[in-house]
Amino acid sequence: MATTLAPSGYVKHFGMQRMPFDTAPNPDFAFATRAHEIALLRMQDSVEQRMGLALLKGDIGTGKSTLAHLLTQVWAEEPARYRTVLIDDPSAYTPAQFMRLLVGAFGLEASRYVQVNKDLFRGFLLDEYEAGRTVVVLLDEAQTISAPNMGTLLYLSNLQTATTKLIQIALLALPNFDRKLSYQPALSSRIATRGTLDPLIASDTVDMMRHRVTVAGGDFDQLFPAETHRPIWAATQGIPRKICVLCHNVLFNAYARSLPGADVDAVLQAAKDCEFEVKGDK
Repeated sequence: MATTLAPSGYVKHFGMQRMPFDTAPNPDFAFATRAHEIALLRMQDSVEQRMGLALLKGDIGTGKSTLAHLLTQVWAEEPARYRTVLIDDPSAYTPAQFMRLLVGAFGLEASRYVQVNKDLFRGFLLDEYEAGRTVVVLLDEAQTISAPNMGTLLYLSNLQTATTKLIQIALLALPNFDRKLSYQPALSSRIATRGTLDPLIASDTVDMMRHRVTVAGGDFDQLFPAETHRPIWAATQGIPRKICVLCHNVLFNAYARSLPGADVDAVLQAAKDCEFEVKGDK
């Protein structure tokens, strides 16, 4: 008789309290390598020094959205110093639409007229400056910003007093954002801080997996014995999102076979199911 499996039954089967490899950008599971720590500090320093524009690039799945949520959480914990919003879809096409999106994100009543919203927002920025607060806007998926709104970013970057930028903008984008910037040299020249998130090396991949399993309440060494580490890295090439997708499927495969943890066969089957090529040594 076939065993009936619960859809997420491996959480209980492996003695965990929650799913360790959810791909949602949950700060609880955020794992910072040295490179990620540097990127985080670079963005924080740019905002704290009121440098205006900062750019963080990375390929799909390298952790930009997770970092954006982590930064939002960090600044939200200091409401007396920061007013922060995260816009995860900045693809509004016209400047009027973009300004309505921005004004509304801070809880202001937006007008249908772009100039009215520009004046409203500048007044808001001046009020926040007088109150001693730094206004921060994080734009995730910045590569989706339309060509007309690259000009809107330039306008926003020019909002300042005689000595201080009134708004801090953190752009998180795919590498192809560089192409859009190439058509906007004035905007590109105003980006004071730049960083890149690269895929994880093999040891950092294992450390990330261990961190997530530990946060979820599991025993990492039992769930992922040493012989599974190399093929997991080889199949994901250190892309955090791919690591999460693969490891979720690995654990389900091990659960389906009533194993106490993963083995190499569970990894290779999961890689096949996910259509990930296992490059290099298996």
